[in-house]
Order: sequence, then C-alpha cells, then structure tokens
Amino acid sequence: MIKYELFNKEEVDKTKDKVIETVKEWHDRVHPDYVFVTETSGMPHGFLIKAAWKKAYPNEKPPIFYRINPAAIIPRSKFQPKIDEFIARRIKKDNASIIIYDEHRSGFYQVYGKGTMLVDKPDNPNYNPHYSNSSVGKVAIAIAGVYEKKKTKKTPGDIFISKGSVAEGKCLYDPEYKSTSKLYHSMARGLSEDEREYASDNQNPRLPEEDIRGRIVKNPEQRKRAIGLIKELKHIGREAGEELHKKLQIVKLRRKLEIA
Repeated sequence: MIKYELFNKEEVDKTKDKVIETVKEWHDRVHPDYVFVTETSGMPHGFLIKAAWKKAYPNEKPPIFYRINPAAIIPRSKFQPKIDEFIARRIKKDNASIIIYDEHRSGFYQVYGKGTMLVDKPDNPNYNPHYSNSSVGKVAIAIAGVYEKKKTKKTPGDIFISKGSVAEGKCLYDPEYKSTSKLYHSMARGLSEDEREYASDNQNPRLPEEDIRGRIVKNPEQRKRAIGLIKELKHIGREAGEELHKKLQIVKLRRKLEIA
C-alpha cells in the first residue's frame, strides 16, 4: 500500500466509492468497447476508471480508452477530414458500444443508436438544443458523423454520454498537474507552466490538427507532478477495482449456494 501525497484519506475513500459506482454502471448497462475521454480536466479520471475496470473484471476484455480534445473539433472546417480519420482509425469493431466521458456536471444516457442521433429530437427525454456546443456533444456528433459520412466501413453502433467527476481532490483541477497541454479554452481554467512556455515561444496558436489529443507536457517539473498524480490515481483505481471484484465474487458465491 502506497502513501498518498496528493490525496487525503477522505478524498481516497470518496474516490473509491465513486469509481466503483461508475465502473459497475458502465459494465452492467453498456459494457463499452471504446471510451473517449475528453481532453479537459476529465482526462486524469480516465486513468482512474481504466485501472479500476481491469481489477474489477480481470477475466473480461476491458474497453479501449482514447483521449480527444473537443475544442479541436470544428465542424465543416478544413481540418474536419483529419478529425474523421482520427476517429475512424480507432473504431475497429462493428456495432461498437462507445462511451464519451467528461467530468463536468452529471448524467448517463444514450445519444446515438441505429444510425440516428437521438439527443437532438424534441421527444427525447435528454433533448437539449444547446447539446452541440458542449464538450461531449461535439465528440458525439463527430463520431456519429464518421458513421453517417461513411468514413468507416464499420456498422454504426451505440454512443452513450457519461458525465460526472469520479475523483475527489484539489490537485485534479490544478493546471500545474496536467499531463497534457492545449491552448484551446485553457484561459478559463488558467494556463499551466507548459502552456505558458508554449505561448511565449509561439505567436500563433496551434492548429486543431495538431491538438486532437493534446500535447504531452515537456516542462520537467510539471511532468514530474503530472506523473505523480496519475500514479496515485491508478493506485486508487486498482484498490477500488479489487474491492468491487471481491464484492462481485461474494454475490456469485451466494447465488451458487441458493441454486444448490
């Protein structure tokens, strides 16, 4: 057992409870093939969820996790073909179940299925006229567009949105602990050391095609802090996953005894 330096006991316990709930819900409701984590403050949560899943369901194939920057998705721009290619290359299965995760707000619902976008229909309970402007909305529309524009030969699957923080800790929202950097929308949350260095060295912002997943930080001190944060999140995730696995094993044993 490691000594946590970035999270106190209360934060660790709350994080374990949240990630256990999230992983079990994803598994039981969707069992996703792919998870696209938005390249925002939600990215560290992806490491946590992935680590927990592997320990909770060790005998099952885990979903493949990708990160994607919603701010780089500019519909009908000259960079759209690169976005389409980026997504198409990552969906390698027919009828894939896809979850798009973002830590902002909360909710878990389907937005695309049977080749149709569901969330933009007024009779849908999750209808939102401003959906296309949200981080998860941009990614969902981009993935659906790849199917609809036949940019992939794969049969369209289902797309789900999962929103809500699964980790507790002030360091999660400290820009100095970010493992990747981007300039889009960063000013709203403050620039990290790496982003400030980039901005001072470059007069022109990076193009969307260069920023689909964010840029791995180069500042050695910031990188060290980011690696430390991810290491602790992975460890919390593994501990949470082991707890969930034990609970699931007990449930299985009880069912066997009931049948016997």
